[in-house]
Amino acid sequence: MLVRKPNWAVLLDDYLHSCLCRTFAYGSFDCCLFVCDAIREMTGVDVAAPFRGQYTSRKQAYRAIENYAGRATVEAVSERVTQDHGMPEIAPARAQRGDVLLVRRKLDSLALVGLDGRYLAAAERGYEYVPSQLVTRAWRV
Repeated sequence: MLVRKPNWAVLLDDYLHSCLCRTFAYGSFDCCLFVCDAIREMTGVDVAAPFRGQYTSRKQAYRAIENYAGRATVEAVSERVTQDHGMPEIAPARAQRGDVLLVRRKLDSLALVGLDGRYLAAAERGYEYVPSQLVTRAWRV
């Protein structure tokens, strides 16, 4: 089970500020790593260690996800990471700051509840706000 550091909110705020000018890139700043890096900042645990550094394209990302999670979907990698690290699933409406979200779009993505309570996902440049109606699952960090 993950435990947040006492100053997790400051660490998350610093991390989110560092992401503002980043450019989306598979393997360094994509939806999965955006969320996993936030978890690492808040807890000190790298939940992406099993697949970090194994891809630089969408095709390679899905291959790495399939190797780790058994299915090549963002939902599958979410389920595996949260199971491996004792992150309980919660109702999306109960998600709080720093929690993980699964967002249904053309390509599913992971998102994070920001410090302001809004939902954030990696974007072409920095991160974007995600409408709450697109959130289908959530996990407590």
